[in-house]
Formats: sequence, C-alpha cells, structure tokens
Amino acid sequence: MKYIFFTASVLLAGNTVIAQRDTTRQPSVEIISTYKPVLRNASKIQFSGTHLSQDTNRRVAPYSVPVQKLFYAYQPVPLNALALDTDTTPDIGKRYYVKAGFGNISTPYLKAAGVFGNGETHVVNLYADHISSKGPIEHQDFSKTALQAKGTYFGEQFELNATAGVALDRYHLYGYDHSLYQPEKGDVEQYFQQFHLGAGIKNTRPGPYGINYDPSIRIQHFSLADQFTETSFIINAPVEKKFSDELLVKFTANADITRYNPDGNVGETAFTNSVIRLSPAVKYFASGAFIHAGLSPVWYNKTFSILPDVYFEVNLNDRFVLQGGWIGRIHKNTGGNLTQMNPFIRGPLNGINTKETEFYGGIRTSLGSHFNIGGKVSWVQLSDALLFLNDTTAFTNHFITGTEERLNNLRIHGNVSYILQDKFTINGSVTLNGFTGMKQFSRAWNMLPLEISGSVRYQAFKKLQLKSDIYMFGGARSFDKNNGTFTMKGGTDLSFGAAYAINKQFSVWMDVNNVLNDTYRRWNLYPVYGIQLLGGIIVHL
Repeated sequence: MKYIFFTASVLLAGNTVIAQRDTTRQPSVEIISTYKPVLRNASKIQFSGTHLSQDTNRRVAPYSVPVQKLFYAYQPVPLNALALDTDTTPDIGKRYYVKAGFGNISTPYLKAAGVFGNGETHVVNLYADHISSKGPIEHQDFSKTALQAKGTYFGEQFELNATAGVALDRYHLYGYDHSLYQPEKGDVEQYFQQFHLGAGIKNTRPGPYGINYDPSIRIQHFSLADQFTETSFIINAPVEKKFSDELLVKFTANADITRYNPDGNVGETAFTNSVIRLSPAVKYFASGAFIHAGLSPVWYNKTFSILPDVYFEVNLNDRFVLQGGWIGRIHKNTGGNLTQMNPFIRGPLNGINTKETEFYGGIRTSLGSHFNIGGKVSWVQLSDALLFLNDTTAFTNHFITGTEERLNNLRIHGNVSYILQDKFTINGSVTLNGFTGMKQFSRAWNMLPLEISGSVRYQAFKKLQLKSDIYMFGGARSFDKNNGTFTMKGGTDLSFGAAYAINKQFSVWMDVNNVLNDTYRRWNLYPVYGIQLLGGIIVHL
C-alpha cells in the first residue's frame, strides 16, 4: 500500500515539473504560396456579313377585282323643272345655298336651301324652289313653287324627325282650238295646292332584342281648284330583326286612307279610298347571293288580295349577276298622284286603284373596270289599269280617266353606263313596252311604247362642269278632235348645261333645253316649249 502511494506521489511530482518546462512549438500558419484570382481572356465575336439564301419558292396570292354594281339613274326632265327633291342628309358645311337665274319665255328661276343647328344634337333644313314660264301660245304658261322644312333631333339611341311643306302649281288647259274659242284665263286654269305634315322616329342602335324600327305618320291635303279636294292619312311602320349576318326578318304595316270630296260638281259623291297592306318578308344573304322572300296581304277597293314579294340576285362569277323576281304593287289613283303624271287631267275620279304584278328576269355584267351593262325582261299584268283619255266634248282640251279591266305588258329594259371616277360619266337606258289583252278599250291610250334616255357628266377641270341630257319617246295612240284615233309623233328633247366656279362662294351656270327646238307633244293637243335658254349665279355661304 505504501508502495502504491509512493509511486503516485512520484508521478504527480514529475508532471508538475513537465508543465513548468514546456518547450513545445506554438501553433502557427505557414503560407507556402500567394493566390491571385485571374479572369480568363474573353473570346471575341467575329462579325462577318453573309448573303441571305435565295427563296426560290414563288407564292401567288389570290386577287380578284369586285364587280362594279353602281348604276346611276339620271332622269332628264324634258318639259319643265321638277319640284325640289329633299336631301335628307344633314349638311352643315355650306349652310346657305342660293341658285338664281332668268331665261327666255319669261322664266325666272330660284332655288335656295339653308341649314340650321349643330349637326350633333339637332339640325333643321329649309328648302325653297320656284320656276315659271310663259310660252308663245295663249295661256301656255305655268308656275311651280315649293317650300319645305325638315328637322331632326339626334338622341343617344334614336332619331326624331318632322317635316312640313307646301306646293303650289299652276297650269292652264291651252289645248283647245284657238280660232274657235277665246276663254278667260280663269276658265282654263289648273291650280293645284298641296300641304303636308309628317313625323317619325327610328332607332340608331339595336335594342336589347336586336330590333330596328322606323315608323312614320303623314297627313296630306291636295286640291284642284273648283274640282275636288283630297285628304290623306298615311302610316308606315317597318320593323326588322337581324338574327345573323345571313338572316334578317322584316315586317311592314302600311295604311293609306284618302277622303275624296267633290267641290259641288253635279252628279259626284264623296268616297273613301283605302289601301292597307301587311308585308312580312325574310332576307337571306349568302356568299354571292341575295334572296328576299315574302307575301303581302292587301285590302283595297273593298277587295282582298295577296301580292307576291319575291326577288333574288346571284353572282354567277366575278362579272355576271343574275336577277329575277315576282313582285306585286298597288298604284293608288288619287288626284295628287295622277296630276304628277298628267297635269291636264280633270275630275271626276272614281277611286279605283290599279293592281300590278310583275314577273321578271335579267342579268348585269361589267366589261373592264368602268363599263357596265344590264338587261331585264318583264311580264307585267295590270288589273283595273288607268288610262288617260281625251275628253272629246266641249273644248276637248283636258283628259279624263278610263279603267281597263286587264292589260298585259311585255316590257324589255336595257341600260349601259361608263364611269370614270367622278370626272366622266355616261348613262343610257331604253325601255320597250308591248301592250296586249285589252277588253274595254282597243288600245292602251296615251301609254308610251318606247322610251330612251341618256346623260353625260364631265368635270372638264376643277372649276368647270359640263352636262348633257337626252330624252326620246315613241308616239302613243290617242284621240283626235273628231273622236277618231291616230298615233302621235314621237319626240326628242336634247339639253346642255355648264357650271363654272369663280371661287368658293360664287359660281355661274347656264342651261340650254330642247336644243333641237322640237315642239313635240307628250299629251295630245299640248305642244311643249321650244328652245329654252336659262342662266344665272350660285351663291354658297
């Protein structure tokens, strides 16, 4: 035991000595070499131009020129200037327009228009027109005066429009034997008065169901002094819905009610002439084709009838368009309508309207990019056709009406046009009529068998515009003063005109009508004026 204790003591003492004399090397870090970070040399991009590889594949894209289908129907007026046609397009550029002039055979001429409003929320258009002449034959004078106002209010989704107007026309029955009769001017006067009021509304954006509407109402009063008066109430209500780009459905309701009152003429009675028509139809637009299909029930002359309303157009290729149809119409034979055709008519009127059905086919084509040709053949059937007959009693200087139960007409129509931008335009048309099937009368009295018309418009340069019109017709069958029948001679009416713009505000114009001085007779016993010279100034403000 002692030995063990002695040994431990010796070991501890030895350790103490060692701790006091520690000669070991202290910890240290030896750096053998120094590290330097170095970036690698960047590889340079070598720019060198290279030719593109040639594409040897030739791609030909399809290219087609659409067929031009613009046909301008210029209708020259050989006898007298027509009443002013209303331009329903708001024009707020030149707000005032005056065209004034004077011509031989005592012809003052005035045409004016004014536009008021901002064109965004409302606009009002005013129109005025007057012309008169006095020919070399006693009482061969006439005058036409028209005033009209049209206003439109533009809403966010609709348009409201209203119109009012008056027309005063004065003619004279100068077609009597001037060596036998010398009537007072008032005895042969034809004085027409017409007043109208109208209003309508149409939507400018489709409603929640995609329905478009355009109803209108019109009240019209017409009178022939000392003969008769007429008051008409007209409602037209078209509605349409577009189901897709190809399919559209349309429905139109129309009512035209006229009250005829004689001005104390013995043997005449008042009556009401009504035409009520419903016109449902479907329109289908396909690639290169258009089809309109419908039937129209109509009530007129106390009878009921269903009129066809079917027509179509098909593009046979890039140049030819085929068209055809079977359509029906009702011509309302009121005094206001008939005097627009023949101003030398007198009462009494019978209130019988004319029913017309037409079955036709035709084709249109274009030659090149400017030349267009069209042709149409029609078979027309008229029921209760109205004819103008010379009154062979008294002066024999006016026309009365006759009714043919049935009349057929084989009508051939052709037209041609050449259009070079807005600089040069030529239009021409020809219509042949072949009347057959009469029962009450032996001839289609005073109906024209042939009509030819043409017009040329040429913008010679920026300030000068030239024009020319021609109208030709074949003579109709008529009665002479001895109650015989004969074929009247045809007529040709050729006219020229020019307008030169001095500046933006002022222009001068000149018209030469009936250049050939052909005093033809469209209506028996009534020769027209000879050559007429008319000129004046145009002012834009």
